[in-house]
Amino acid sequence: MGGRRGSIAGVDQPERDRRIRELERRFRSAGRPLLAEDYSATKDVFNRALPLIAVVFVLEILGAINLDWPPSLNVLALLGGVALVLGAFGLLNVSRGRSFFSVPHKLGVPELTAFVVLPVVLPLVFGGQLTSALVTGLGNLLLLGLIWLIVGFGVFSILRWIAARFVQLLGVSLTLLVRALPLLLFFSLVTFFTNEYWQLFG
Repeated sequence: MGGRRGSIAGVDQPERDRRIRELERRFRSAGRPLLAEDYSATKDVFNRALPLIAVVFVLEILGAINLDWPPSLNVLALLGGVALVLGAFGLLNVSRGRSFFSVPHKLGVPELTAFVVLPVVLPLVFGGQLTSALVTGLGNLLLLGLIWLIVGFGVFSILRWIAARFVQLLGVSLTLLVRALPLLLFFSLVTFFTNEYWQLFG
């Protein structure tokens, strides 16, 4: 990364930051996000997947529901699950220097740990659903692993680059074929009357 720093030396800090962001955007677009400066999983990978992680986390609060219980008891369990999750995240916010009810805009190791652990606790507390807790925990770990692989290695950017390159090469091939078509027709017309041509078909 020393070469990149040297190439933008001598400019003011805002301009330097703008150029670095532009270079990192080009790296991500080309499917090479790991070349970005100070690249980290918590800052550059999971932060980009924050909306997906938030939606999954909210849906997993339903893990407090026990299908063997009556509806009224499930409503109470769901309210208790919401209170438990909000309280745990509020304490996490306070420990991280944020207000109790703030929404984290950056996912670090504590937030990711809470994403995995809290949905596992809910089925255990409300009904002792061990199987549901294990499935939820393994599912969350698998989701984080997939996010790290797909976003961290720029899989979508690579696929987009491959598709654009394929279309470009296909267009070039079709153009070349159209240009070569008159020559091929002339060659076929000349060879049509030769003995070897009919022997080939024979």
